[in-house]
Amino acid sequence: MSFKISVFEKQQEWDMISVAKLTLYPLEEADYKPFVQVRCSAVDGAEEESGIGFKFTVFEAKRERTSRVSAHFAGVKDNEGRYFTVTAGAVDGVCAVNEKGVIEVRAKEFEGEDLQGVYWGFEVFVAKKDISFWEDVIAGEIRGNYYKTSRKGERDHFGSFYICDFAEMAGSSLEDSAENTLLLLPKGAENTGEFLFRRY
Repeated sequence: MSFKISVFEKQQEWDMISVAKLTLYPLEEADYKPFVQVRCSAVDGAEEESGIGFKFTVFEAKRERTSRVSAHFAGVKDNEGRYFTVTAGAVDGVCAVNEKGVIEVRAKEFEGEDLQGVYWGFEVFVAKKDISFWEDVIAGEIRGNYYKTSRKGERDHFGSFYICDFAEMAGSSLEDSAENTLLLLPKGAENTGEFLFRRY
């Protein structure tokens, strides 16, 4: 299975972009599986405006400190070596890294309520200069995953778009933080899937 992401010359309205829904919660025995939507697009235009944008929308009535939504993208031939990972917390904002360390991203927080329920989220943009596998994006294929996690909180849960093994993350003794979330997310080739970038 693969998921197609549109490539534009400039950022489009989010409503025009297809939605990935996170439905896989392999460790969840109870009924708490937060509904999460992720929209993503790439911009390949003016150099200063090129990069990858995300819109994370999390339907949770209560914004817990440990609640986070994340994305991990990597080069198709080099899953461990060239990557970036972004996490957005319900309380503590956005944090991002690539293989060289912490990176700055543009981020805008939002919240609201609609017929699906109460939600919170972030729009996040990762600049082309911080994406070392940009040639794979333009060639049309990368690997990655989206995650919804909460550890050491009131309602611990571990969900994703592509199936992955959360056992190590769930069992870690590390304290909860954005930095540790970025560290512990399952990111190996066996825990990611195919994303295809297409111009329409």
